[in-house]
Amino acid sequence: MKRYLLLAAMLALAGCAAPRERLANRRQERLAAYQALPPDLRAAVDTGRLKTGMNEDAVYIAWGRPDQVLQRGSAAGEETVWLYEGSYLAETRYWGRRHLHSAYVSAGYVRAEVVFAQGLVTSWRTLAAPPY
Repeated sequence: MKRYLLLAAMLALAGCAAPRERLANRRQERLAAYQALPPDLRAAVDTGRLKTGMNEDAVYIAWGRPDQVLQRGSAAGEETVWLYEGSYLAETRYWGRRHLHSAYVSAGYVRAEVVFAQGLVTSWRTLAAPPY
């Protein structure tokens, strides 16, 4: 058990620098769109934050490619929704030959959604991972 906790801690620490590198790569990939942003939106993108009025390029640079893209209609018109997925470890229990066993499996959930109308962010929200 200690080995698994140590391995998980090492993987978590190894991934700390990766988000900044990925953001820099996305910024370079869409450099013209990034440079066209007003200073306040550029500052938000640089810190991975979203603001209403951002375009899809700014959200892509800040948060990356969405896992799903949905289209929906509302009274206000047509909207595009970007969904970002996350995962967590969920405990599952089962009976063995003589006693109850526990195991942890990876489970997915929607961790964030961004709503666009006419190509601009109108709202967004982040969601916590479900409890065990």
